[in-house]
Amino acid sequence: MKAEESAKVNSKEPVPNADDACIEEVIASTSRSRQAEEDQELQELSRFQAKAKARRKSRQKRIQYQFMFKAGAFVIMLTVVMITKKIQEWYKGGTNSSEDKAPSPTTAANSEL
Repeated sequence: MKAEESAKVNSKEPVPNADDACIEEVIASTSRSRQAEEDQELQELSRFQAKAKARRKSRQKRIQYQFMFKAGAFVIMLTVVMITKKIQEWYKGGTNSSEDKAPSPTTAANSEL
């Protein structure tokens, strides 16, 4: 019998007792709580990334619409100017290029003499 007891003592297998069970339970509960905390942190991080992505997307759209508005305003103003010039030409009866020219300084100086 002593040989069996000494064989048990000399063996490398730990003898289970109540303290080991409590320790394993505490480790398991802490690992579950850590896992829950990590899951919560991952969810918060993914929410934050989703909000940042939505902000970037809305900013891009806003810039796109702003550019389109400015381009449209430019085209409209250009159209108004061109139409105005055409209307002025029609009221003048179609001007020749020689009538629109200002007198040259040499001819003005000669006419004063």
